[in-house]
Amino acid sequence: MRRILKPYNFLWISGLILLGLAFILNSHYLNENTDIKRFKSSLRQKENLADKTLILFEDRASLTAFIENQEPATVKDDIAYLVYEDKELVYWSNNLINIPEVYEESFYDQALIKLNNGYYATRIHSFHNKKMVALIPIYYEYNVKSSYLESTFHPDLQLLYDTNLSRDAEQGHFISNKEGKYLFSLIQTNKLITDSPLCIMISILYVLGFILLMSFFIVRFRNMQPWNQMVFTLLLTIVFIGLRVIMLHYQLPASLYSLRLFSAELHASSDIFRSLGDYWINSLLIFLWVYFISCFRVNRTSLVQKNKFILLGGYMTFTIFLGLFVFTQVESLVLNSSFSLQVHTGSGMEIYTIWAYAGVALLVSALLISIRTLTLRFYQLIKLREFYILWFSLLIVFGVVIFFINRFLIFHLVFLGVLGFIQSTIRYKTTKEYNYTLQVLAIFLSAFYLTFLINIYSEVKEKQIRTAKAVSIMDSNDPVTKARLETMSNDWIKDNLLLSLFQDPLENEIQIKEYLRNQYFNRDWSNYNVQILICADGDEIEMIDSEGENTYSDCFFTFNSLIESASRIGNSYFYELNTYKGVTPYIGMLTFMTEFYGEIRLFVHLDLKPYEDQQGYPGLLTSEEYEVNYQNRYSIAKYINGRLRYSNGDFDYYSLFNNFKSDKKTNYFIDVDDYKHFVYRVTDSYKIVISQEKLSFYKRYIAFPYLFFLLFFIILSIWILETYPSYYFYYHSVRQQIKIALITMITIVFIVVGGASLYFSYKSNQKQYQQEHKEKIQMLRREIFNNIESAKDLDPNFNINIEQRLQDYSRILDADINIYDVYGVLLSTSQPEMFSKEIISNRMNFSAFNGMNSHNTTEITIQERIGNLEYTSVYVTLWNNINEPVAYLNVPYFMKYKRFKAEMQDVIIGVLNINLLLIILALIVAYIISQRITSPLVMLQEKFSKIRLGKKNEKIFYEKDDEIKVLVNTYNKMVDELEESTELLAQSERESAWREMARQVAHEIKNPLTPMKLNIQFLQHRISKDSDNWEEQFKQLSDVLLKQIDELAAIASAFSDFAKLPTLKNEELDLLALLEELTILYNKGEIDMRLSTSLKDILIYADHNRIRRAFINLITNAIQSIKNPEKGQVEIVVTQKQSDFIEVAIVDNGSGIPEEARAKIFSPSFTTKSSGMGLGLALTKDIINQANGIISFESEVEKGTTFRVTLPTIESHP
Repeated sequence: MRRILKPYNFLWISGLILLGLAFILNSHYLNENTDIKRFKSSLRQKENLADKTLILFEDRASLTAFIENQEPATVKDDIAYLVYEDKELVYWSNNLINIPEVYEESFYDQALIKLNNGYYATRIHSFHNKKMVALIPIYYEYNVKSSYLESTFHPDLQLLYDTNLSRDAEQGHFISNKEGKYLFSLIQTNKLITDSPLCIMISILYVLGFILLMSFFIVRFRNMQPWNQMVFTLLLTIVFIGLRVIMLHYQLPASLYSLRLFSAELHASSDIFRSLGDYWINSLLIFLWVYFISCFRVNRTSLVQKNKFILLGGYMTFTIFLGLFVFTQVESLVLNSSFSLQVHTGSGMEIYTIWAYAGVALLVSALLISIRTLTLRFYQLIKLREFYILWFSLLIVFGVVIFFINRFLIFHLVFLGVLGFIQSTIRYKTTKEYNYTLQVLAIFLSAFYLTFLINIYSEVKEKQIRTAKAVSIMDSNDPVTKARLETMSNDWIKDNLLLSLFQDPLENEIQIKEYLRNQYFNRDWSNYNVQILICADGDEIEMIDSEGENTYSDCFFTFNSLIESASRIGNSYFYELNTYKGVTPYIGMLTFMTEFYGEIRLFVHLDLKPYEDQQGYPGLLTSEEYEVNYQNRYSIAKYINGRLRYSNGDFDYYSLFNNFKSDKKTNYFIDVDDYKHFVYRVTDSYKIVISQEKLSFYKRYIAFPYLFFLLFFIILSIWILETYPSYYFYYHSVRQQIKIALITMITIVFIVVGGASLYFSYKSNQKQYQQEHKEKIQMLRREIFNNIESAKDLDPNFNINIEQRLQDYSRILDADINIYDVYGVLLSTSQPEMFSKEIISNRMNFSAFNGMNSHNTTEITIQERIGNLEYTSVYVTLWNNINEPVAYLNVPYFMKYKRFKAEMQDVIIGVLNINLLLIILALIVAYIISQRITSPLVMLQEKFSKIRLGKKNEKIFYEKDDEIKVLVNTYNKMVDELEESTELLAQSERESAWREMARQVAHEIKNPLTPMKLNIQFLQHRISKDSDNWEEQFKQLSDVLLKQIDELAAIASAFSDFAKLPTLKNEELDLLALLEELTILYNKGEIDMRLSTSLKDILIYADHNRIRRAFINLITNAIQSIKNPEKGQVEIVVTQKQSDFIEVAIVDNGSGIPEEARAKIFSPSFTTKSSGMGLGLALTKDIINQANGIISFESEVEKGTTFRVTLPTIESHP
């Protein structure tokens, strides 16, 4: 259980939980049957809510309370409530739908009715003379398609799949109301709705789960053996490739590929990079794959040493190819995306730009890691000079080849050279203190270079866009004009007055022309020359030929020949002439059959005037196709024969083309008056100029902070995972703590200040717009008062008299204007298309109507919504000269709302960009401050770390008089006291050591001297007795004495070896071969001796003879501790300890070491054996320490002992 709860196991457990949760949600919710059940349940809830609300309307007080509370249910659920008293409409909660003024049984008895903006399910409740109706929105269907008006099911019905509504009960899924009456059928497709909240949540779970799982593998991968690393990477490569093939072919998971992020409309460059989402996923997988390859350990075996230049050259070549691939993908991303990668544009696509930056940052992070690996894995094998020669030689070779393919790629090679130089400097030249600084420098330069590339490729893309735009507008292809002409055609055939005038068209020709100019081609068409002709069959018209002479031509034939080569505008009576003269004429033709004159045709010719700036419709009236293709990013001008013929936009164009002239014969860019102009040559005499304000340095490089933070975050995350958990969670220096505290504090301050700035900017702008609204409404009141001051009530003729003026006011004030009568019914409007296309009903908002009618409120400001467009709408009462209300003025700010939203978007982007830049400065400042604050502490730390007993310790000289001075003085005083104490201690230790040594030497020498004395005395006695065999006894005694003398010599040698300081002869040593040799040497008796390991080619850096002697001592002790050799076992176990250490464990089943003896086991002269001097383990520990290793032991009496020796591998040797 404790193993499972290890910190890094949290990563894979969390990852699997998130992936499992995503899979369960995907399986349970993302299927057709569940979708239909959820739809039916939501519809039933709405029906129940509507029924409860209608019952409340029985009581007038409840109805009044409902109205006074601003219809919270209506706002939330979009249910339209209607109340009829005596069949007269007295209350309506929704002014977007056209409903009967008088209650009609046949109309409302339908379970599902089709209104002007969609399908509604009906709920009816009767009470006395009241009829209460609830209309539940099912499906919105507008006559105009735009980004605000989408044909779709109501979002509360929670459909996840793209579904069509059918009135055929035999098709699809049968949907009924709560009474079981058929409403409609749902015909589903297998395509999920784009960007549904549930799919977004499931996709996030999938991505987070995968990242957590990969994070676990990153943590564990570094501690794997090289062979296991290779197998794991191979398996991971197969999994990644298989995963992408399945995802791309089957579009799985479905929730992920339902997001707009994975649609080709944002980005598509190849079958693999077929969307922005695929680009991001591919970048993530490439990053992970490169990282796992970079983690391979390169052991310093003889094979590696022999082929080191081949291995390094191969990896360098791979890195260069990777760099070229990464930067080529940056180019592809910029050129093949439908959105701009420059975040200053305020296009509303910034979230996708950030996603694109994230993909690029992953690729560049993979490149940085690959270059880091070059130096990290090979710096022990080759010298810095050799690294430079090989690296820059390969770059030059690539440069020569690329020079003949694409010279711009040489910039990439130069940048790769810079990154390689930085990483080699980090590894070969700098100390650890400056490593992080240089790594941040590499990230900084990478972000800057990426920003540079994005700007370069954006300019290339900008030229492509402006060329396409020039082609598309070459013939004044104006979408707004086309929309207005199409609307006009529909109005003509419904205009009874116009039709009556055409009963006698030649007699009424003057009246017809005047009526058309006043009613249809009014001041809104002041930008056009309007020519109206009425022709009978055979009539001729006067024309001017190419030589300037007057000629006459058949009217029908002339216009028919023009129309034959023209393009019809929708289903209208107007045609767009195809010409390259710079301005597109429009021709309208309407045919009438009369009894007296036969066929009569009405021709209308529209020709755009020069210099005028056209007024555009609100976004509600502009089709989706035109919205995409025509954005107000550019100013446009057309020059014909060197003179300005047409202009539009913010730039004030010159009347003559001379200012834009250039020696270039093709299309070109030119800078004039802080604008960047693209000149497109149609012909020598016809040129189109598309202009945009030049980007400042700030706007060009505002992408830098985003890219820097993304790169910094990715590299930081990898560093955390690499050091997890040993370093990051258990060690923070004071300097790091100060940096973290400063950065966190400054970041929080900037976030709070930025948020407050946004809030106050929003309030300030909102207040400014409200003030502008009030001023304009007051002006409108005064102007309209002159027309109604003597009126008691306004009749329908008022519309004819005032509509032209309203359109003038609308153009001047840049706002739409509606006037309603005292009953809340529309009288006149500046935007008749809004009502003729039935986008909104002819009734005013009931809350405003009730507030001004019942509460004598003269002005009400409310928020209204049409489709996806929310806007502010102001209603005011219009009075006559005797203070009687005669009408209600309404000013809905469609265009102002869009402008306000765009300005706020610019403010948000600006604040965000500035904050990012300031946070980067904060990082730099925090680093500098932390360095200055902690430099004295670091100095103290270094001095403290260098303090050694028995050596001359250096004092600190510190000039400043602060708290650090106290520490410095304390340190200097401590150094003096330490020197005194050291001298006393050294003297005491020397005396103690000599006493101990003398005692031990005396003890060891005394042991053989005693039997020697006894033997000599015995020999003297035998000689004095004149023994017969004394010569034989003399020989025996001589042999014994010689052995005792040899023992004394051995004792002297042993103490000499222990006391002297031998010269180390360190070298590369194959530890595994040494242990195998010792195992064979000692595996001769009854004891079972074996070596256990899965490792190969273990190289260490140590003295061969001394290491051999240390392991001989340990093996000998293990063998001697075994009482019963027949059952004795000694096992040598070799394992990898972390990445750069080897552990050798010598395990025996001997008698063990008693508890009381363990503390002195490594002391000289201590032994648990009956013979020996106790120097073996002391010498062994000394040898291991000199090899920078560690020795420890574990023992249990009568069960055995394990000695563990940990030694650094050759990789850790500098």
